[in-house]
Amino acid sequence: MKRILSTLTALCCTFISLTASATGPDTLRVLSIANSLGVDQVENNLHEIGKADGLVLVIGSLYYPACDLKTHHANALCDSAAYSYRKINAAGQRVKRSGSTMEYALLDEPWDVVSIMQAGNMAGQIETYEPYLTEIIRYV
Repeated sequence: MKRILSTLTALCCTFISLTASATGPDTLRVLSIANSLGVDQVENNLHEIGKADGLVLVIGSLYYPACDLKTHHANALCDSAAYSYRKINAAGQRVKRSGSTMEYALLDEPWDVVSIMQAGNMAGQIETYEPYLTEIIRYV
């Protein structure tokens, strides 16, 4: 469990919730609200890393190309179906749903961890995070 949490910490920008899973201590549900960088980080090998540690992972990826926090915030406010929602279930099976809203993804699973990612060209520029990050956290 420590290794998977360390990996998640290294991969994702902002964790806003980390609690015990409703299905037991060996299952972790991770949702990434991101752009292509986030997709790469959570969809490639994270499930396998968890499995190697004896952890069952459910991984959700709410993807919008080149999306920044301002756009994620606007999409949440207007319930925009602009996202591709991809999920790797506990058995490792991948499913994809186009035209998804942030609300759909958030309600799909009892997520333990939600990661919200800033666009790569704005990452580290703290002045681009607010007020959008705080508002997205409230929405989540």
